[in-house]
Amino acid sequence: MTRHNPGDIADGIAPAQANASGLDGTSTHEETVIQGRENVVTAREATVYHREDVAQRREEVVSKREEVILARERSVTTREQDSRTKESLKTATDEHLTLLQKANAHLVIATLEAHELTEQVQTAREQMKYAAYHDGLTGLPNRMLLQDRLDQAIESARRQARPLAVMFLDLDRFKYINDSLGHGVGDQLLQSVAQRLQNSLRHSDTISRQGGDEFVVLLPNVEHAKDAAISAEKILAAQILPHHIGSHKLHISVSIGIGVYPDDGQDAETLIKSADIAMYHAKERGRNKYEFYKHEMNKRVVERQSIEAELRLALERQEFVLYYQPIIYLLTGKIVGVEALIRWQHPKRGLLPPEQFVSVAEDCGLILPMGRWVLHEACRQAQAWNQVGFCHRLPSPSIPPHTSSVPRISLKTSVKRSRKQACHRTCWNSK
Repeated sequence: MTRHNPGDIADGIAPAQANASGLDGTSTHEETVIQGRENVVTAREATVYHREDVAQRREEVVSKREEVILARERSVTTREQDSRTKESLKTATDEHLTLLQKANAHLVIATLEAHELTEQVQTAREQMKYAAYHDGLTGLPNRMLLQDRLDQAIESARRQARPLAVMFLDLDRFKYINDSLGHGVGDQLLQSVAQRLQNSLRHSDTISRQGGDEFVVLLPNVEHAKDAAISAEKILAAQILPHHIGSHKLHISVSIGIGVYPDDGQDAETLIKSADIAMYHAKERGRNKYEFYKHEMNKRVVERQSIEAELRLALERQEFVLYYQPIIYLLTGKIVGVEALIRWQHPKRGLLPPEQFVSVAEDCGLILPMGRWVLHEACRQAQAWNQVGFCHRLPSPSIPPHTSSVPRISLKTSVKRSRKQACHRTCWNSK
């Protein structure tokens, strides 16, 4: 179908009217009617097309409105999603923040605990290191630390071509205090001795406890031998004063041996050995004194060690003998007792007097079994004399006040036991 505009229809009517005058009435009328009908149809078609255009435009408007609505709905949905996302993010952020706070708290606690543990480990290491190089009783440097410092001091003295001194100290008769009063009192006495040593010497000097009642002092800064002698005199003067240990008032002296680098040794071991030898020489000369090392002392040390070894065998072999010196009452001239004097019948050296071996026996702990043997033998001999009428009664042996090597209670107990054994054996033999 051909679409016509309303203007075209009007234009068609005019020619038709113009041509109507030249035609007959019937044809013209029919043509007019037909033309009018065609025009009406055309108009109707135009109206329909117009309506279709309007409807199409309406549909386009509706479509656009729907698109706008959809866009708005999408926008709302997007906003809702954004809002939910933000809420989720906020929730997640809050949870993450809470987790972070907890983790941070745990981290802080762990850091503090790690720091505290590190301090404890460091403290433990320092304590272990201190314990490895110091004496547990007195807190003084031990053998290891002394060896290290002495090696360094010798090297420094060698480079600077100057002397240094080593002193070896031993407490006189400390063993008898330990045995009679107990190790607790002995330990407190050692602590008191160590404190006085520290007060008597310089901070640059090293005081070491070697063990037991032995101490070693390193004097790294000495110009002459007399400097070491001055330090030794200070030590002797400080130690001679009484030590107040609990309820006890204890007197203890010190024997000191001194070795000087480089004359008496060029290494730590030799220097300490030289000072040790000199210390034993000081003991032999009466104790409570100091002695410088001399090379001829080696011979006496070797002899002393030999005597100590042979003394142990002498007890087993019964090489000791007793000589009895009578005690006479001057007014009557009668024998009122005897004094037993020990001698050592040495298989190679002959008869040895007590001054050659008793001090060694005291130092090495053999004086106790030797004293028991003397008491037993003296009581046995006294009982034998009584049996033959030499004495009217068994004399009571006296305990001299200077017998410090044997506790007095042990002596008295040994005397009673020896007298009973002597009486029992004599009575048994007389049956």
